[in-house]
Amino acid sequence: RSQAFPRTVTVGTVNFEFITRSMHDNPNLRRTKTNTPLLMLALPHHARVLPIGQFVHDLDIKYQSIKGIMTPVLGDKWSYDEELTNIGFDDPESFQQVISTDENVKKIILDQVKKDLGRVLPTLGENMYGY
Repeated sequence: RSQAFPRTVTVGTVNFEFITRSMHDNPNLRRTKTNTPLLMLALPHHARVLPIGQFVHDLDIKYQSIKGIMTPVLGDKWSYDEELTNIGFDDPESFQQVISTDENVKKIILDQVKKDLGRVLPTLGENMYGY
């Protein structure tokens, strides 16, 4: 049975601004900021909310990540609005939800956690995405 809950939406604006420096054989010029647009790769959940004008459409290489194919983006600033969740972890309602969760569902979640812990994880020489 489903219940209707009043829903309030909280939106947060996420801003990224990258300061880039050029690679140059002159050590003095390496320290200067460049105005050259930065080519970056956006994860799929970021690409869905970025302005389409920042995408590079004619790049002929695909980059795969654990989150899916990454989208090439040109620019040194990202800004997008993200709907924030109102899920809590330490309030009485959350505790009650955990307690009342079906035992089969709890088992599925805990079994998956055990599987995840046994997977091959990136080494210290790699980042969390495995490269």
